[in-house]
Amino acid sequence: MNETPLLTPRQLILRILAVLLATGLGVLQALDWLGWMPASTARIGVTAALVALCATPAIYIAVVRAFVRNRDLAIEQTTRLAMTDPLTRLANRRHFRDVLTMEFARHVRSKATLAVILVDVDHFKAFNDTHGHLRGDECLQQVAEAIAACLQRPADLVARYGGEEFVVILPDTDLAGARTVGEQIRQAIAGLAIPHGASGAGETVTVSVGVAADHCTRRASAMALVARADELLYQAKSGGRNRVVSGALAQIPATPPSFGTQLGGGYRSGNTHIDAQHLQILGDADRLLLALAEPDSSVEFETGVVDLLRHVAIHFRDEIQIIRDLGFPGVEEHAREHKRLLSKAARQLEDFRSGHISSSALFQFLARELVFEHVLLADSEFFAFTMAHATAESGAPAAGVTPPA
Repeated sequence: MNETPLLTPRQLILRILAVLLATGLGVLQALDWLGWMPASTARIGVTAALVALCATPAIYIAVVRAFVRNRDLAIEQTTRLAMTDPLTRLANRRHFRDVLTMEFARHVRSKATLAVILVDVDHFKAFNDTHGHLRGDECLQQVAEAIAACLQRPADLVARYGGEEFVVILPDTDLAGARTVGEQIRQAIAGLAIPHGASGAGETVTVSVGVAADHCTRRASAMALVARADELLYQAKSGGRNRVVSGALAQIPATPPSFGTQLGGGYRSGNTHIDAQHLQILGDADRLLLALAEPDSSVEFETGVVDLLRHVAIHFRDEIQIIRDLGFPGVEEHAREHKRLLSKAARQLEDFRSGHISSSALFQFLARELVFEHVLLADSEFFAFTMAHATAESGAPAAGVTPPA
């Protein structure tokens, strides 16, 4: 995108001086041509008055109008830069949110179908590790151009959503049409044949695509449509990557149900201390979900992630102490898994802070792998031991462990 050069203050001053000089010379020539040569003192005064009279409109035309245009261009370019991702020159996430909010409201009124597509570059961290961040930036620029080339209508918007994720808004587009665009995007990027070759990846760069589309209603929300596309993107990546998964918007309540409500009593181990920590972690996950759904909550989201990981680390420490005292045979393997998960969580958080993964990608890891698959599902392996001990001790908490505040 070419930006119009702005006039500097020095250029504006030079214009004023040039106008005054040209006007003065013109007045003197006019006086000479008319043959009107008064005394030197009078001539100076008359010349100065005529210069001022003639220079005023000339200064307005040559300088003031240029200054006003200069100011308007500066405002326009600043506004455009505030809405543009500096690397890809696409719309940034802030502009995407503004357009999505406007389009969703318009589609609620028109009862038309709105589509959102999320595109994620497969194995991008491995690409950066193998080829370097400079090549990674070039890869993202090529991907951005390929996605933009697949959009044909002026109202369609593509934005960089974060890290290696891109998002597309397709107004007045049904699910079948949006899926067609999603497949065109996937094929266009595959057609670039950007060499990848990192461990676990294919020979060339590919993308996974999640496509969500539905009629917009006041009972839903714009972010619910994005969340649905993100869920479908996760299915595309879990299903082997380099594919498109599409679906309609599920009926999402205005207030998302808490993790604890969805799981019922599945978090109960019989040990009061472990159960209290499980509830605390579920509460952290609830707050993290709400922060993710709020468009302007990047700082709050990161704070929520740090709080969750701190409570998980404390829980892992106390849990190992308790189940080791109870004689659980898989305690050492459980401890090794704790160490692996905390190390992976630290890397994911660092990648999020450096912009290599989006907040939704970080949340997917925390909610699914850390909270659901381990804190709740894997922990259930020792519930028989903790339940038996709780029954024998009449519900007394494990010794040597201080319950959480």
